[in-house]
Amino acid sequence: MTFTTKDDQVANTATVEPSNLTTEQNQFINFDKVRKVNSTVFDHTYNGLTPPAAGAFSERLTGSGNEKVGLAKSLSVMPGDKIDLEVFGKYLDVNSPNINPALVNFANAVANSTSPAGTVLDGMAYSTASMFQYPFIGLLTRGNEVNTAPKAYLNYLVFDRNFVFNLGKSGYKRLTTAAAEDGSTMGTNPEGKSHEQLSAHIDITEPGYVYIYLSNEEVMPVEVYFDDFKVTHIKTPVIQTDDYYPFGLKFNSYSRENCLANKTKLFQGQVHVDDLELNWDSYRYRNHQSDIGRFFNIDPMADAFYYNSPYAFSENKVTTHREMEGLEAFFIHGSESDNSMWKKDAANFIMRELKPYFSTDQTADLGFKWNGYAGGGVNQNWIYNTEKDRAMAARQLVSYILKNRKQGQEITLVGHSHGGNVAIQAARILFEKHNTRVNIVNFNTPAFNGANDPENPWDNFGIDEMLHFFTDGDYVAGPASGSSRYSGTGSNVNQIELKNPLNSNFIGTAQHRFQNVNWQEVLSQFQTLMDFQNSLGGSQEKKEKPDADAEARKKHDGHN
Repeated sequence: MTFTTKDDQVANTATVEPSNLTTEQNQFINFDKVRKVNSTVFDHTYNGLTPPAAGAFSERLTGSGNEKVGLAKSLSVMPGDKIDLEVFGKYLDVNSPNINPALVNFANAVANSTSPAGTVLDGMAYSTASMFQYPFIGLLTRGNEVNTAPKAYLNYLVFDRNFVFNLGKSGYKRLTTAAAEDGSTMGTNPEGKSHEQLSAHIDITEPGYVYIYLSNEEVMPVEVYFDDFKVTHIKTPVIQTDDYYPFGLKFNSYSRENCLANKTKLFQGQVHVDDLELNWDSYRYRNHQSDIGRFFNIDPMADAFYYNSPYAFSENKVTTHREMEGLEAFFIHGSESDNSMWKKDAANFIMRELKPYFSTDQTADLGFKWNGYAGGGVNQNWIYNTEKDRAMAARQLVSYILKNRKQGQEITLVGHSHGGNVAIQAARILFEKHNTRVNIVNFNTPAFNGANDPENPWDNFGIDEMLHFFTDGDYVAGPASGSSRYSGTGSNVNQIELKNPLNSNFIGTAQHRFQNVNWQEVLSQFQTLMDFQNSLGGSQEKKEKPDADAEARKKHDGHN
């Protein structure tokens, strides 16, 4: 979906007053075909006010001749739009025992064209208008109406983009006897009785059109007056929606009229190229044809993924994976090991299976070591490992990344134990000093939940998405360090609890070791997470990326 920040609401009102003629005839249909009558009794616009010298007008519909259908309005609508309708009406109740003769004489003078000049204003096409038939005749079913008031209506018809009528969304509002006017109160109130308000609300659920019109469908003439016909169109902030088949082919897509189409952030956030009818998605290094579900450029990392076709899209696992080419993964060991703990097969397994945190053309860098710091490295004791030690290691990691990464490639950091804390601190530095964001995948990393802790991912704008695996009963990441899980984290941090390590002991140190991670459980739990996110319509919302000079940078300069 593509959203706009503009609060778009359009309200048009037909007052039929001469002073508003230029504006209203451009907003409503049939304006040049209606008869407008100057009468304070039937006018609503100036109720309680002093009318101008030009008079106080309302629209008359008698139900005969060319006064069957009145003003109308047509709208193009999108899902999420809301339409509010309103009009004020009265009718001349000639059967009232209290009918005022002066009002009857007025109505007869208008009908016989003997009223004073300025009483009646006809549209330029009034006398020749072909308005005997109702729009879209037969679509609205009136039902068994028992109302004794005239058959005068506020009507609304809803259609889809193919002009298929939607009866469930369409409808009408009819005047009741509350709109009867007999002039009996004109002696004390020149405006007569109160108008009846007809109103309706429409919630739009599919792209289409709405046609709204006023009508008097009486067989025998009855004078009905409508005034202040108002249509309010509250437009949804969604200006473009694109649905996709698994390989990215569009269907059921639409965009609002007069809006610049979004072509830069479509399927999986990629640029869509439709110039010269090319119709491909442009990824970082290759171009993808969604109609055949294949890249037409060879995977530049094909040698590293011999099991996969060099033209395959997302390894053909399109319901669970996504193509995020261009990622480079750096692996960070814990405080009681070194980079020899990472095995190439294990690294490739992690990158291949834990998508969307990795892609099909990533490279694994296993060369980083942070030995030599207090508490860091083989034969060191994790008890003496401190935040300061890890901050030094994080700066070293940043330097290593900048030296070894391929320019322009995105980055994923994979950490175990305190190596995950180093990754979190490095993410902060990369963002604040180099305006670069990373993904993080951590295993059994101690969770530090302090509000201002540099190893708390909650306010770390350098983290794009983070996946945190923690093991039940892990003493090292849990009681010994504080907590094994994060509290109060943002929507871009997903946590998965592992309950069945390959080996465990009473103390809880075996549960912490990387070699005891149960990979079958990792895959099962990760798939559960992906299924849940897919049920919500995609991955969870990421944090908004602020500018590198924002206040977030200033807040954390002291940590790095």
